[in-house]
Amino acid sequence: MQREVFVGSAEEATAYCFKLIADGSADLFRGQSNDWPRITPSLFRGSDEAKNQARMVLGEFTEWANTVPQMASYHNNDQAITAIAQHYGIPTSFLDLTTDPLIAELFARGTTDSDSAPENAVIYCFKRENLAGLKGFKVLEIDVINLWRLQAQSGLFLEYADDCIVDQVRASAICVRFPREPITTQETESLYPLRKSVLETVIDQWTYRHKVQQLFAQISIPRVSMIRRYTYPGIFRWRHVPEFEPDWIAYDPRWIFPKSEHVSHAVKSEIYTVGLNEALDVIETFERLMAQFKKPIEAYAASGIPFGFALEFPTQQKGYEQSASIILNRCWDGIRAHPYGIESSIRCMAATAMAIIRAVLHPDSEEWEDRLWGQTETIDVAPVGGHIDSGGVSSATLYKSRNSKHDHALTKYARRKVAENPAYLFDYVVDPWILFDFIDLSTMMVEQFIPSSIGLFWKEAIENDYDADSQFWGLSFNAALLATITKFNWRFVSPVSMERDVERVILISKDMDEDEIEEIFISCLPSIFKEGKPFVINFTDYSKDGREVWEIERVIEQCKVINKIGGISVLDVFPGQFDQSATEDGPSGLGAFHTWAIANGILVGGTSGIEVTKPLFEQFMADLLISNNNLEDRARAEPDWPESV
Repeated sequence: MQREVFVGSAEEATAYCFKLIADGSADLFRGQSNDWPRITPSLFRGSDEAKNQARMVLGEFTEWANTVPQMASYHNNDQAITAIAQHYGIPTSFLDLTTDPLIAELFARGTTDSDSAPENAVIYCFKRENLAGLKGFKVLEIDVINLWRLQAQSGLFLEYADDCIVDQVRASAICVRFPREPITTQETESLYPLRKSVLETVIDQWTYRHKVQQLFAQISIPRVSMIRRYTYPGIFRWRHVPEFEPDWIAYDPRWIFPKSEHVSHAVKSEIYTVGLNEALDVIETFERLMAQFKKPIEAYAASGIPFGFALEFPTQQKGYEQSASIILNRCWDGIRAHPYGIESSIRCMAATAMAIIRAVLHPDSEEWEDRLWGQTETIDVAPVGGHIDSGGVSSATLYKSRNSKHDHALTKYARRKVAENPAYLFDYVVDPWILFDFIDLSTMMVEQFIPSSIGLFWKEAIENDYDADSQFWGLSFNAALLATITKFNWRFVSPVSMERDVERVILISKDMDEDEIEEIFISCLPSIFKEGKPFVINFTDYSKDGREVWEIERVIEQCKVINKIGGISVLDVFPGQFDQSATEDGPSGLGAFHTWAIANGILVGGTSGIEVTKPLFEQFMADLLISNNNLEDRARAEPDWPESV
């Protein structure tokens, strides 16, 4: 059998490959735009530094895939996770192969920019049993649920044990070379479907987060300056944050385990055209869109047969149709995989189409959300293992969706503040299962947040003149798998937004009375006994006060209260002085000695100006010993003192 073959066209190349199949000489194929001397998986290419970096990225992806609930279908399935990584550009030890010569021919023609590619492309033709017989290699056929790219490419893999054995593969191939021809857009889409499977919407979250992390690394943003979103435990009695309860999501397995769909469902699906008009009235436009989406969505709910949408713009905006249709279908692919109701799905698609048309026809008009939902405000949402996206929701809906189930676990002060204004809780709690009723939250997410967030993305794409359908966003379509929800201004107004360790900080607000302060310090004792890590104090509400904290009358009063109730017993004596990590990653604030000194009028020139003499420190230690005994006795007398302590 001839090992090197040159033919005159792509058609002749595929015909030759099918001939090899017919006579039993080959049954696996790989197309490349360049006939390199070695056929090497992406994990083993480049310098040692590049290989180490590639291993690190693969390790990060594998760890993420094995831990986030969005990937529950693939947990502990290393081959499936590696196959997913391979098809989304993450370096692996897998080499892509296909059983279809037509797929190999498309890759040979289209895997490199045509301006810089060599004149000839190549298809490597292998016999499966020959590859399987090579030491250090495995031919893998992996069925990955909802991995549409693998299905579209009739793909399988050759796994390399290491990078010392790569020469054997090239020597096993029959090489069919042919003149390169440009690959068409339609042919490219046959390899990489424009529609998104439920798996792909999850991978977008990781890809988006990874890109953001790389950007932060490039511009050297210090880790300590990054906004960290954690619920502040000090808002709860005994600093015990309520744990996630599965019944919060009114459990439906489809939130975690979506149904399996083949790529043919998307490629061959019926397309419904949605006409967009230039009506200026938002309500009228929305109602017309609702009517257009109603029939196909109801049909899908009844039959389970997927379909797609095509947006039809007015004549002067025809150039937006393709990208806008892709965005709309990504929204549909994202929500239809989850158990949202028919009515909510219709409203979501209509609102998303509304956002798309308004960005094109009325780019200077910002009022469509307020007209549709009433007064809105922006919230930030992050899926588990993902990054933050923003979108608008109705203010009334946001607070109506709040769940009061855990209010009894709040401290006295927090209960008082929530009674005065329910919005108070949003400055300290970010966990969705504490903040919201799930049914109300999921309705708000699908009917308002998702359309608004996509609209913001689409508007930015238009304003910055980039190809929207080639961009990623980290939007989560699954309301059940959200890690955090905060109001947009949380980063500016929440006292915990810039705290480096919310577990070890005690926040004291200026309007706390003595009973409320005492409860907060008593609640710290279980953590002290279990973990042995002391706390620090930060006094809030004084950002506009130009004085030092020890010069503020109300702070001095509250330090006296803290000293009186024995609060200094749970505080770090000199925060950060003997523990370098406290200044780098731990909390910053006042400790026991300086709080005691403020209460006694000793600290007047600043924390660094006080001279810690032996008599002074002995006086402090005597008061501290009394505080320890008094606070613990009162805490253990509480009827709900944790028995496990």
